[in-house]
Amino acid sequence: MEFKNYTIEDFVCDESFNNYVFHSNKAHFEFWEEWISNNPYRKNEVEKATQIILQLYPRKKEVIPEDHLLDVSANIHKMISKKNRGYHVDKAENIKTFWTSFKSNGRKYAASLSILCLVSIGIMFYISQKGNQNTEKKEIVSTEERTVPRGQKLTLNLSDGSVVKLNSESSIRFPHNFSRTERIVYLEGEAFFDIARDTNRPFIIQTGNVKTTVLGTSFNINSYNLNNVQVAVNSGKVKVENMDIPTQQEFLNAKELLIVRDGDFTRSTINEEKENKYFGWKEGVLYFNKSSLAELKDKIERWYDVKVIVENEEFMPGNFTGQYKNKNLYVVMEGISFSSNFTFNLKNKQLIITGKP
Repeated sequence: MEFKNYTIEDFVCDESFNNYVFHSNKAHFEFWEEWISNNPYRKNEVEKATQIILQLYPRKKEVIPEDHLLDVSANIHKMISKKNRGYHVDKAENIKTFWTSFKSNGRKYAASLSILCLVSIGIMFYISQKGNQNTEKKEIVSTEERTVPRGQKLTLNLSDGSVVKLNSESSIRFPHNFSRTERIVYLEGEAFFDIARDTNRPFIIQTGNVKTTVLGTSFNINSYNLNNVQVAVNSGKVKVENMDIPTQQEFLNAKELLIVRDGDFTRSTINEEKENKYFGWKEGVLYFNKSSLAELKDKIERWYDVKVIVENEEFMPGNFTGQYKNKNLYVVMEGISFSSNFTFNLKNKQLIITGKP
C-alpha cells in the first residue's frame, strides 16, 4: 500500500489509521507512529484527518446500522447538490458509485459500513468548513521579491525567523508573513537557507521543477542553471522532489549533495575539502577546483560585476584551482594566472584574459 500517496480522505477511510487515532489496536498504533515519524512532511494531512475522525466520534468509533448509513448517504448527496456544484458534485458521484458497487458485491459487514460512513460524514464536514470559510474574511498574503545584482550579496530575515543569504545575480520571492499552514518561497539563482524549525509548517523552496522541503535545517541551493540544480545540506535533513515526476525524490542528510541534471538525480557525500565549494561563498570564499574556463568566467563576472573577454581561448584548457577569501579581483587573477598559462588586463569593468601559446 502506497501510504505516502494517501489523501486526507484515505487516512479517514483507513481502519488501521482509525485504530491508531483511538489507540484501539497496539500493532496499528505502533505502525502509524513509526510511519508518521519517518514521513514528517505528511504531518499536516495526518493532523487534519485525525481532527475529522475525532469530531465524527468524540467518544469512540461505533458501528452504524445499514439503514442509518443509507439516510446519511442520501442527505449528503442532497447537501452537496445544493451547496456546491462542480468540485463537490464529483465527490457526491464518488459516494454514489462506491455505494452501488458496495451493494452489488454484497459486502455489508459492519466494519466496512462504518468506514463508508466516515467518508460521507467527512465530506459533509469539509463542505461545512468550506461554507464557513466563504463567510469569513480570507487571509490576504502579500509577497515581496528581492533581486541581488552582480557583485553583491544580501541577507534576509524572514517573518518566521529563518535567515536566507542570497548570492549575486539571484532573486527570491516570499510572503511578508507566512500563512498558518505553509511556508513557501521561490528561488532563482543561489541561496543559503538557515530555516527556523516549525513542525506544523514545513518550509518549501521551489526552483524550476525542483522542490525542496524541510522542517528546520541549513542548506544551499544552486539553481543558476535549471538543468543542473545542486542541493547541498549543511545540517539537518531535507527532501528533494522532481515536480514533474512525483515518485522521484530523495532524502538528504547533513554533508550530502544532490545534483538534479536534466531530470536525473545524482547523490554524493560532501567531504571536508569540498565544503567551501558549496558553502564558502556566504563567508566570502571564492572557490575553484579544476574549474573549466566557462565556470571561471561565470563566477568572476557574477562575483565582481565585470565583463570577461577571452582571447586565444584555444590555449586555455581550463583546470583552474584556488581559494580566495574576501580578495579583490586583481589579487584573485594574479593567483590564478601564476599557475595557469594566461595574462590579464583589467580596465573599465572589463577583464581581458589572453591565453599564451
